Amino acid sequence: MGKRLADDIIDAYCDKLQESVDKEVDGMLAMQYILLEPNSIKNLVKGDKNICQVIYDHCRAHYLVLFRNKLNPKRIIVYDPIVPQKHSVIETLNDSVREQILVMFGHLYQDDEIVEIAIETGLSTQNDCWSCGLRAVAFTTHLLLGINPANYEYDLEKVGKFTMEIIKMDRPDRNVIASGQIGQEIKGNKSCLTIVRVTKGEKFAVENGTAYVISKQSSMEPLLNNEQEVIIPKENEEKLSILLSKNDDRNRNNDNDKKNGNI
Repeated sequence: MGKRLADDIIDAYCDKLQESVDKEVDGMLAMQYILLEPNSIKNLVKGDKNICQVIYDHCRAHYLVLFRNKLNPKRIIVYDPIVPQKHSVIETLNDSVREQILVMFGHLYQDDEIVEIAIETGLSTQNDCWSCGLRAVAFTTHLLLGINPANYEYDLEKVGKFTMEIIKMDRPDRNVIASGQIGQEIKGNKSCLTIVRVTKGEKFAVENGTAYVISKQSSMEPLLNNEQEVIIPKENEEKLSILLSKNDDRNRNNDNDKKNGNI
């Protein structure tokens, strides 16, 4: 079993990353700060830069990454190392995660403004209980460099060593970060986004999302403004709350099967 990264290591690494790009990216705050000083976030995150933030999901004791491209400001992308199924977003968009999304980004939108929360389902998934922090810093590293994490298989040992090396440096520059060999590019892999349309006024509640949209283009493609989306036709559209209810039923059935020794 590997060793889980601690909050302070992740926070220190993100500080170094932000320095390396001359603070061209907003966010990168200490994770505890988000919930301890929510009213201060609007003074630190203006929305005129890309925004990247590692958060701690208190519901699952789990790290994940939020990203907002300044060229596609209506969309917030969630990079969850435990990759959800395309239609099973309830675990990722739980109360803890939605609360932190609201704190980080809520001040950038009007109450009735439609916002897209997109979950990247094309990532190489975490199959253990300890590597989420390593994956989160790897995602953050590549996002700051304009690289899509869905196109990489990460070497967790290399990620850990690189993280500690950067923390020990006085002021690493962009070239040092870009030279880090932390994974292997996956040829031909494309990201796939599961998107929920929500509003700030509803506190980004996914149960009130009107539909889901699946994008077969890269989550970094909005930089080129040529993204194409596959939208589910109205006649086939289901309320997200129905999908979530079905997912909850499946999870309960699986839990019962486990208790009864069926799986």
